[in-house]
Amino acid sequence: MRTLLSSKTALWGAIIFYLVAGINHFVMPQFYLQLTPDFLPYPALINQIAGVAEIMLAIGLVFIATRKISAWLIVAMLLLFYLVHVGHLFKPPVALPYAVYIFRLFLQVFLIYWIVQVGKTKRVIV
Repeated sequence: MRTLLSSKTALWGAIIFYLVAGINHFVMPQFYLQLTPDFLPYPALINQIAGVAEIMLAIGLVFIATRKISAWLIVAMLLLFYLVHVGHLFKPPVALPYAVYIFRLFLQVFLIYWIVQVGKTKRVIV
C-alpha cells in the first residue's frame, strides 16, 4: 500500500530537509550550540560532525543502494536527539514556552516514522 510518506515527494522532502539541516549547522552554529547539553565536550566539534552526518545521510537517501542504511542511521541520530530533547524538559537551554519543548518530542516521533517509511521506498529518483 502506498502512503504519502512512501511517495517520491516524501523521499525528496527528506533529502532536502536533512541536506538543509546539515548545512544549517555551519550557517547558524550558535543556534545548535545553545541547544547542546553542557556535559558534552567540544560542542563546536559535535555540531560540525552532526552537520556533516546530516549532509552525508541526505545524499545517501538519494541512491537505492544506500537509502536503507542512511535512513536507519538518521533514525539513530534522531533517537540521540530525542534524549537531548527530553533533557531540555528538565533544564531548558533557552527561554521558550514549555509547550515548544513538548512539541519537539512529538515532532521527533513524526520524523522517525517519516524516515523509516522513506527508507523502505525502492523508487529510483536519479
